Amino acid sequence: MKQNIQCCPPPSRLRLAGNVTDASLSPRDAFPPATTRGIKGAKAAGIRYERKAQSHLCAKYPLTYVQGPWLTYRTLGHPRPYYCQPDGLFVDFERGVVTIVEIKIKHTATAWWQLRRLYEPVLRNLLGPDLWEFSFLEIVRWYDPHVAFPQEHSLMRDPSRLNPGAFGVHIWSGRAA
Repeated sequence: MKQNIQCCPPPSRLRLAGNVTDASLSPRDAFPPATTRGIKGAKAAGIRYERKAQSHLCAKYPLTYVQGPWLTYRTLGHPRPYYCQPDGLFVDFERGVVTIVEIKIKHTATAWWQLRRLYEPVLRNLLGPDLWEFSFLEIVRWYDPHVAFPQEHSLMRDPSRLNPGAFGVHIWSGRAA
């Protein structure tokens, strides 16, 4: 699992988890769902794509896919709680693997920073570092292999079957398969 985070620094607006001391699930309705009202262009297209992808994943993998769980966490030296929401989780009970999912309209290093430096530390604290293994998945409509990316990754035909520690990219056109 070779990483080269120098190739692409974290996005300036992304809060990285840091040293997580406590994590828990938040109520599903703690925050309102994203809306495209008043949002135009690429951001609105991304929200629409994510909605379609979520519907597709929930329908195709009803027993193993968890859509957008809200998580609460605390970090060392900061008493107030923070919140985050991975786009989804594939939970493979047989293999003991949780695949953390980020949905983007196009392949980007931002997904890596969210998956590896925000959601992974929070979920490791929540689920226990020794009980589950983790893998990482970016689901995209458009994939450009020339995009600088911090970790070796592979294209995945089946998004639900990544090996522990692997980073996969699944290209989904936006149409039901």
